[in-house]
Amino acid sequence: MSTERQAAEQSQATEGTDDRQPEGDDLEDLEALDVETLQARTNEALDHFRETHSEAQQTFIAEAFIDAGEIPTGEAFGITEAQARTVEAGYIRTMERDVFSQHGLSYDQWLEHVADEDLPTFRRAAIKGDWTLFHRHASQCAAMRREVGI
Repeated sequence: MSTERQAAEQSQATEGTDDRQPEGDDLEDLEALDVETLQARTNEALDHFRETHSEAQQTFIAEAFIDAGEIPTGEAFGITEAQARTVEAGYIRTMERDVFSQHGLSYDQWLEHVADEDLPTFRRAAIKGDWTLFHRHASQCAAMRREVGI
């Protein structure tokens, strides 16, 4: 099925759904939020997504994110730019706190050691909440950085 057709079906399927948006749906500075507040907003955006999208729509959008690295936004997808930014920022900040900091890395430092072709594998693991892959890779990155003195 073509992307345009799936987007059109997505749009039709979300017509008449709950129009409430998660709190803080403007494009505010997400970096200024503490991680707990950001996590709460991320969870709220994800709950809204699950409530307003069918399982097939959720899978389509997740696969689009895995492939392209961006959460599809717009009316056809039923996702605002602010919701997408909130979810992305929430995942990054949570991973920095719960994974990368344990290895002395920031998200950006870790990302320096990820090949573009491996990004879909990491995105899929993030969607599943499988942090094992991230811990293993971050540990290897940290060891390599120590060896070369960075």
